[in-house]
Amino acid sequence: MFFLDFIEKISELTGRIFAVLLGLLEILVVSEVVMRYVFNNPSVWSFPVIKMLFGANFMLAMAYTLLHKSHVVVDIIYSHLHFKVQQILDLLSYSIFFFPFVGIVIFHGYHYAFRSLAHGETTFDACLIPLYPIKIVIPIAFILLFSQGLVVFLKTAIQLRNKRGISS
Repeated sequence: MFFLDFIEKISELTGRIFAVLLGLLEILVVSEVVMRYVFNNPSVWSFPVIKMLFGANFMLAMAYTLLHKSHVVVDIIYSHLHFKVQQILDLLSYSIFFFPFVGIVIFHGYHYAFRSLAHGETTFDACLIPLYPIKIVIPIAFILLFSQGLVVFLKTAIQLRNKRGISS
């Protein structure tokens, strides 16, 4: 259980860090709006940087969101099923959909990021902002998501096997 707790602590920590950074990002957005519409002096770099930072923040918060079961779910039928059936469906859906999808994104995201870094890829804007940092975030974020998904999967399997609740 130490491994599972360790992964959950990493998910919690990354979520909290990026929540704070989201606040800083909002300050950047507001300052750019003020510069653009009040002083009529927009910066060339801010819009692409803001887009990349929002994307990174969104991706890096996925594991935290999974930890707190905050992803959007449609449970019209699921919520009416017996708890044991819900657990079995969870294990099946993680096995069939979650792990393969996240694994594919990690695999392709790694190659995508590596190519971007190797070529020194930049934006097509006037200030040529490097793109590889945001592309490196893709495999990192999905590795964190995969790890948290593994925790959820294992805890569900343990809970199903023991036929009793385990503390989260």
